[in-house]
Amino acid sequence: MSGDSTEGHCAAVVALRRLAVAAAVVVAAATPRPAAADDARVVEPSARIFFDHGRFRWDGATQPHATRPTSVRLGVSGSLRERGSYRIESELADAFASDEGRAKLRHGYVSYELADRWSLTAGQTDPPFSLHAESSLAHLPLMERALPIALAPTYRLAAIVRHDAGTWGAAAGVLGNAVARDDLPDRRGRGASARVFGMLIERDRWQLHAGASLASWRTGERRARLEPAPESALTDRRFVDTGELAGVRAQRATGLEAYLRRGATALHAEHLQMRVARDAPLSRPAFHGQFVTLSHFLTGESRRIDAGRGVFERVQPKGSHGAFELAARISRIDLSDADVQGGMQRQFALGLNWYPNRYARLMANYIHGRARNGEGAARFRILQFRAQFDF
Repeated sequence: MSGDSTEGHCAAVVALRRLAVAAAVVVAAATPRPAAADDARVVEPSARIFFDHGRFRWDGATQPHATRPTSVRLGVSGSLRERGSYRIESELADAFASDEGRAKLRHGYVSYELADRWSLTAGQTDPPFSLHAESSLAHLPLMERALPIALAPTYRLAAIVRHDAGTWGAAAGVLGNAVARDDLPDRRGRGASARVFGMLIERDRWQLHAGASLASWRTGERRARLEPAPESALTDRRFVDTGELAGVRAQRATGLEAYLRRGATALHAEHLQMRVARDAPLSRPAFHGQFVTLSHFLTGESRRIDAGRGVFERVQPKGSHGAFELAARISRIDLSDADVQGGMQRQFALGLNWYPNRYARLMANYIHGRARNGEGAARFRILQFRAQFDF
């Protein structure tokens, strides 16, 4: 047996072992628990796994393929007395990927109902910003979030006040440090974020949603770097990159969102922009990005929005054979302005999804992209598959 064959066989064995362990974690978390004697203190375990395989081509050559879990989450949530609730969830994918990997606290917060339709959330969570950013990745039509998500604030410690008016909603909060975020160059920080959204039309077959977001934050060491992933969690390759920006006083992001659904067909578009305020005489660049997603369920289902929370709901297959969905997305990000020449990237993605039930999904995505930066132009193609389980 050749060396390449041996390495490929070993990689496959390791991948299968990781899949078996991750699946055991999900099954254990999804196993029904006896109901609590006191209904006011119900405890609900949760888990999800994304197990991906990808093939890549760029720089005129086929790159090594990758197979591994890109998300393995285990959590628990429940109620606290009459008006309180909590959620704790850890991301374990890095621990499966390498011996040095550690768990990350993805969610860790408590919520309390202040009054009718008002609530307060405190802890590590997602800041209020964008339909695309706040919705669970497990409920989006393509495997990864679009390129412009690099311009949005990410999860960290926050205190957020939310209002759910039924047909519209609003949220605002203050942002603090991030807990167990080794992926950030500086986990310290502070800022604020707000979002307002509403359902302009909601009928049996129609939904028209619109919203706007605003955020401002800074890190403790006053530096920033933007290097968006090419909508794949399986590669560390980046095609556009601002490099490290020094003297950063604040990063200010704005976002506009719209979602139109008619029956089984939906159109989702967002525009995000970030301005980086820096000490004089340093430049103050503005970066921006957009995406448009078109999706259609061949079996008649629909992707609905929770009007008061402003997030996508879980897909509910209708028939015994599950739900089939086609999706396409065009995304773009421009990281060049003033003396910062991070580059521009455009890409097109196609997706096919099969939902055998409301907790599982098999996905296939094809991505074709182009990028231009200070080093020249690049073209790339990505073919990736995912088995997703989310309880």
